Amino acid sequence: MDQLKQIIPELEQTVTEFTQTLSLFSREQFNKVPFKDSWTAGQVGRHIQKALEGMPDLLQHGKVKPTEGSPEEKTEMIDADFLNFNIKMKSPDFIKPEDTSFGKDELVQSLNGIAKKTAEAAKDKDLSLTSLAFELPVYGHLTLYEMLHFGKVHTQRHIRQLQKIYQKVSGKELIDK
Repeated sequence: MDQLKQIIPELEQTVTEFTQTLSLFSREQFNKVPFKDSWTAGQVGRHIQKALEGMPDLLQHGKVKPTEGSPEEKTEMIDADFLNFNIKMKSPDFIKPEDTSFGKDELVQSLNGIAKKTAEAAKDKDLSLTSLAFELPVYGHLTLYEMLHFGKVHTQRHIRQLQKIYQKVSGKELIDK
């Protein structure tokens, strides 16, 4: 079971990397459209904020049931989909960012707070349980572990997107780790 808890610091580290990347953008670059039909860095930040902000509450108060099978069963499929940078995905409406300007410092602060609250909510939970409180499009009900793993991988995908946006709006290349 302790092996499942490893996802908590991994998610926190990924959100830290995401906010560090967001912090590279100047105020002018943050809300600048880099490509046709692309989100701004601010919109990418808002998208991740919307995707992660409900996690602490789901972990604390969401209805769960014992899991049949492996609590990590869907992680390979999530990885295969979200870490395939050759496919363009369409965001579900409920986490689509608004078409407006965003404040960089407020978003960074909010995302760091969400990561901290999520870690706190997850630390005493049995992550092998299946959440009944939320059904992820395509994947269905996830275990609490899979939900945190999804948060990590989804954020990793958008770190890469931010790197490309930064290169376009700043003219500086970021080293992709």
